Amino acid sequence: MTKRQQYLLAGVLVTLLLLTLLVAPQNSDRRRGSTYSRTPDGYGAWYEWMAERGTPLQRWRQPFQNFRAPQLNTPALQSVSSEAVTPDPIPPPTGNTLLRVYPRLEAPQISSEEALWVEKGNTLMILGVSVPVQDAPFRTQQSSPVGPVLIETRRRLGKLQQLEPEVTAVLLGDRFGAVVWQQQVGRGSVIYAATPYLAANAYQDQLDNYEFLAALISDRGGERWVDEYLHGYKSETIRMAAHQKSWVHYLAQTPLFIVGVQGILLLLVLIWAQNRRFGLPRSLTSPKVDNSTAYIQALATVLQKALCSEFVVDQVGKAEQLQLQQQLGLGDTLLDAPTLVKAWSQQTGYPGTALEQVLRPPSHRLLDQDLLIWLGKWQTIREQTQQRARPTGSI
Repeated sequence: MTKRQQYLLAGVLVTLLLLTLLVAPQNSDRRRGSTYSRTPDGYGAWYEWMAERGTPLQRWRQPFQNFRAPQLNTPALQSVSSEAVTPDPIPPPTGNTLLRVYPRLEAPQISSEEALWVEKGNTLMILGVSVPVQDAPFRTQQSSPVGPVLIETRRRLGKLQQLEPEVTAVLLGDRFGAVVWQQQVGRGSVIYAATPYLAANAYQDQLDNYEFLAALISDRGGERWVDEYLHGYKSETIRMAAHQKSWVHYLAQTPLFIVGVQGILLLLVLIWAQNRRFGLPRSLTSPKVDNSTAYIQALATVLQKALCSEFVVDQVGKAEQLQLQQQLGLGDTLLDAPTLVKAWSQQTGYPGTALEQVLRPPSHRLLDQDLLIWLGKWQTIREQTQQRARPTGSI
């Protein structure tokens, strides 16, 4: 695997890791506060409890603009509603109550579109808005008309005597500030709560919490809805509409400039994926061949295949003897074995039996293993000569 491929693989792994750490938690957090959720921060138990007590809620799984204006009048959904799709219930224009439980704390404010809907006489309840943390205990029992309500947060809107003018009523609070409060908008109202866990599944043993939220949403009259589109749930109508928007429709509605930019980006990705380079091609340099080494290797291969160990022993033996004589200062003329052995033994101090063995020609053809042993003995003699030998005539 080349370095480029290693870098590419590392980049893919890092991308997958980041997607796992960033995207997955966000998707799971989005279900927080949903009536479909059975986790401690969900509202599934309270939703069923409301149905059992005779005040059921309806789930809304479409964008808010469809809640404000009936979805059958929306042009984007007319083609879908004409098919065999069960239409969603249509809320009346006024008198509704829409409950939202934010998955994450959001600022206590609404959009202009939501404000227009509330002004007509509707109620928007938002649980889980971000307000400052006050010097209050984390776990408190708040007094309410239905009994003590357990609150586990230090967030409060502010001191009761210092609340904003638009706060028309404090529905739940203590001396540290408001936990649940109401703002009047036209003929309707917006209710905020500083905690998203007012009646979550974790408070099933705190029935006063359930009763308090039930009283808030039931006293408003009209139809009661809970926003599930906020948590990623979509109705059959919305899913069918999204399914019909294929890539062909997308390209048909996309300006040519954007299509051209996307095509250029795709081309660059393909070029990069195929390991292409911009610029002139570079020719590969051929490695330099050592003719001497190549000749020796070729000759050795031929001699090995021809089983000519005698020739190898004769030629290598003469070369080793000449090198040994030069180290001993005995000249470049080959001496007889006894003379060389005597001179080597005198200068090195080693017995001459080892040198006699390598100088004596073998009586049989040497195998590869025997030839390696013979060469090893010559190497030992060279090492001993370098350690002890002293050229003739030196002091």
